[in-house]
Amino acid sequence: MTDAVNLATLIDRLGRISHALQFSTGLNPAQWEALRYLARANRYSCSPSALARYLGCTKGTVSQTLISLETKGYVNRVRGEPDGRVGRLELTEHGRKVLEQDPLLLIEEAGLALPES
Repeated sequence: MTDAVNLATLIDRLGRISHALQFSTGLNPAQWEALRYLARANRYSCSPSALARYLGCTKGTVSQTLISLETKGYVNRVRGEPDGRVGRLELTEHGRKVLEQDPLLLIEEAGLALPES
């Protein structure tokens, strides 16, 4: 096999492992990605519209993801003034805690253990 084929196979395998690990936690990959995004985003980018653009999906899909994350206590919607529409999204303390068990951290740790060569 060529290096390119080996690399493609490895990327595919890591994607499958990542996908399975994320589902094993009770959250789906889109929910995990939303939490990761909100943990990194600045206050101007913490909106449902910005999250939809980042995830490459519709506002309706993001809305369902956010409803689920709110129900689980991971995300709060902070209402804007003066009309009460959603101003921004923020992680709750519970949301920050769950990110400490992010399944992708296992893959990151494995990558750090690899030799430079």
